[in-house]
Amino acid sequence: MVAQKYLGRPLLIDGFKFDLRVYVLVSCCDPLRIYLFEDGLVRLASVPYVAPTKKNLSDRTVHLTNYSVNKSAEGYSKNTELSLAGEGSKRSISWFLAWLESQGHNSALLWSRVADLTIKLLIAAQPHLARTLRSATAVGGQTGESHTRHTCFEILGLDVMFDDKLKPWLIEVNTSPSLTCDAPIDHDIKYALIGETMAMLGLRGGDRGRHGKMQSAATRSRLYAAPPKRGSPAAAALAANLARRDSRDTSGE
Repeated sequence: MVAQKYLGRPLLIDGFKFDLRVYVLVSCCDPLRIYLFEDGLVRLASVPYVAPTKKNLSDRTVHLTNYSVNKSAEGYSKNTELSLAGEGSKRSISWFLAWLESQGHNSALLWSRVADLTIKLLIAAQPHLARTLRSATAVGGQTGESHTRHTCFEILGLDVMFDDKLKPWLIEVNTSPSLTCDAPIDHDIKYALIGETMAMLGLRGGDRGRHGKMQSAATRSRLYAAPPKRGSPAAAALAANLARRDSRDTSGE
């Protein structure tokens, strides 16, 4: 069971409750290195907001902003053209920041608050992330920096809501957020997200195939290679690795 405190006085757009889907790239856990994508999605509820009561609290299309909840609702307005950025139930964060300025608010200050929220979230999670990564990427019992620093990355989808004082509230953190494109705005934002991520990490289209071949070659080498001779440096290194692994198992790391 998940319990969340209801945000009683949310900021509204055109009378609708909304949240932001903010994308964050975690390229390294130790040291922690994160990047906040400059755009994202604004997801609106499909029914105008009213304060919660016992009678209407079960109406999810009023109080929840999830796309999966609202996409099939009668009031959901699909954005069919990229040029219509300020219309529909799904909009862009770049549009949202411009809208804030038109309402007399400081959009740069608000976005800096989102960045601050993101940093605090990942600082809190960093020890667990780093420990999990070292365990998952150990090679031959070794967990050195060369094996862990650039082995993995993650794109996170943060769901952020604002109260009427423009304070951001973290609602949810999604690992491997959906990159499905159901509308032109999805295509525009998510393709840019993927492209910038690959460029920052130095990834290329054929990397997955090359990595698979390297893993297959390494597996064959381990299966068919002759065992190290007793007393040789290779045998000593293998014994040391096994001892370190056993030590971690007994210590509960």
